[in-house]
Amino acid sequence: METRSVFAKLTPLQKSRILKTLQKNGHTVGFLGDGINDAPALRDADVGISVDSAADIAKEASDIILLEKDLMVLEEGVIKGRETFGNIIKYLNMTASSNFGNVFSVLVASAFIPFLPMLAIHLLIQNLMYDLSQLSLPWDKMDKEFLRKPRKWDAKNIGRFMLWIGPTSSIFDITTFALMWYVFAANNVEAQALFQSGWFIEGLLSQTLVVHMLRTQKIPFIQSRATLPVLLTTAVIMAMGIYIPFSPLGAMVGLEPLPLSYFPWLVATAAQLLPGRAGYEAFLYQTFRSVVLMMRRRRDESFSGHPHRADIFPDWSAGAAAGNLANPVLKGGAMRRGSLDNVFIQVAIIAAIIILLTIWIR
Repeated sequence: METRSVFAKLTPLQKSRILKTLQKNGHTVGFLGDGINDAPALRDADVGISVDSAADIAKEASDIILLEKDLMVLEEGVIKGRETFGNIIKYLNMTASSNFGNVFSVLVASAFIPFLPMLAIHLLIQNLMYDLSQLSLPWDKMDKEFLRKPRKWDAKNIGRFMLWIGPTSSIFDITTFALMWYVFAANNVEAQALFQSGWFIEGLLSQTLVVHMLRTQKIPFIQSRATLPVLLTTAVIMAMGIYIPFSPLGAMVGLEPLPLSYFPWLVATAAQLLPGRAGYEAFLYQTFRSVVLMMRRRRDESFSGHPHRADIFPDWSAGAAAGNLANPVLKGGAMRRGSLDNVFIQVAIIAAIIILLTIWIR
């Protein structure tokens, strides 16, 4: 099936069988037909395509009906559809991870701070401004790599993404907590407005910059740049967020101006988001890879000269003899990216949060 390009003189049942076989092999299948005998295949295909002059039953079974005699319309429609789907996934990922990160940060801060880390009105203003920054996402573009192949809806992937990026964003929040607590002495109830103002600005800026970080697998602003509407809306929202604590509105909601010495710290924190999603994945991936390779070398050294110990672990000894670990994570001295990567990334993030909390408590 995979090695053939043309099938001729097929019955309606055979057409459907070919479609279902390709779908079982992981393909997204489209079918173009206009006759009564094409109706079953049109119904079974992922995308059924017909023409305006086709039989009524064929048009009823189709998902798309072409009004023009030009197949290039299909190409344009596929590209627009993938862009729309990508922007929808983008929005869901950003919203889920941002909300989860905020909840996680509030829970962590509430466990150690003797006052509210941020008032409810602050969270509402922050979320409103963040949502406004995302209004331009429908006009954003997708990377060419994303458009090359069809994508399918995967709710589990959104959940995994939320669990990964949520704690990652909380690391920046916890860093800001420690900064406000120790450097700016916002560590009592009298100084809670200063603490809340510091987190309000950092939280809004990091969430808004995350729009650029999560919209692409590449390095934001360098390898992949958002469209002008996205750049303008995020820039305006960040400028407004910095201005609010200095404005009459900030005084009304319990915020206060921050010292100028705070902003170099803010820039340093925001700069850590510039490597982007791919940069953090690569860093954690290479870190874990180095640890595993170091453990492998130590294991091989401990087994050398002790053949009876190697017999106890036949899979490890075979890997040592061949120069590779039998474990599927490693092969040929290089790590495979697989389902285990997400687990190791989660462990690294949680470990970093625990370390920061330990330093903060001490």
